[in-house]
Amino acid sequence: SAPHLKLIRQEIDYNIGDFLAIVKDKNFAKDFSLSTQNALKNAPKGYDPSDPNIEYLKLKSFEVLKKIDDEEFFDQEIVDKLKSYYAKIYPLIAFLRNAID
Repeated sequence: SAPHLKLIRQEIDYNIGDFLAIVKDKNFAKDFSLSTQNALKNAPKGYDPSDPNIEYLKLKSFEVLKKIDDEEFFDQEIVDKLKSYYAKIYPLIAFLRNAID
C-alpha cells in the first residue's frame, strides 16, 4: 500500500547502510536480486534524483528473485534448499517489516 511504501522508502533513506549491508551481502547478492520490473522511472516525490541509492528508492515492490531450474524442484534436498534461501532473505524481510511496524 502507498503508506507502507512511503515508510519503507523512508527507512531505506534513513538507514541506507543497514539496507545495503543486506542487499549487497555476499550470501544474498550471489543468489538473489530485487525485481525492478515495477520501479518508478523518476525519483519518488521528496527524494533527490541524484541520490546514489535512488534506484532502491524508486522500487514500488520488494520482490526477491532467484532462478531455480526445473530439475532443482525434484531434488531430494529441495526443502532444505528452500529453508536455506529463506534464511538468506530473512534479514531483508525483517528490515521491511521493521519499516512498517
